[in-house]
Amino acid sequence: MDALTISASADAYRPASDPDEATACAAEAARILSLLGQETRFLALYHLAIHDELTVNEMADAVKISQSALSHHLSKLRRDRLVTFRRDAQHLYYRIADPRVARLIRVFRSPPHSPSALSPMPAS
Repeated sequence: MDALTISASADAYRPASDPDEATACAAEAARILSLLGQETRFLALYHLAIHDELTVNEMADAVKISQSALSHHLSKLRRDRLVTFRRDAQHLYYRIADPRVARLIRVFRSPPHSPSALSPMPAS
């Protein structure tokens, strides 16, 4: 079966020009969505999307889990390059590293069928 892409028209389909690209895209989407599928990680990313940058303590308070449990999730998100951090004295400040993640969080924060959910994020 050919990979499909959706054109501007909701009912017009055309085969993807490069099936390998479609496969790579599907694998990347599955990887990111799998990470977002864990509620604690989603909540951490949700708060980062709202606040741009948070310390581990601030995120732990927002997500309502222990700092050590959150650190485990943040380590996974760092390995998968969804978040990054900077050190300032004794504090680590985390932020979303992959803009696609911020856009996905925005989609879930928006009411269903809202066109603003899919519009590009403002440049930071």
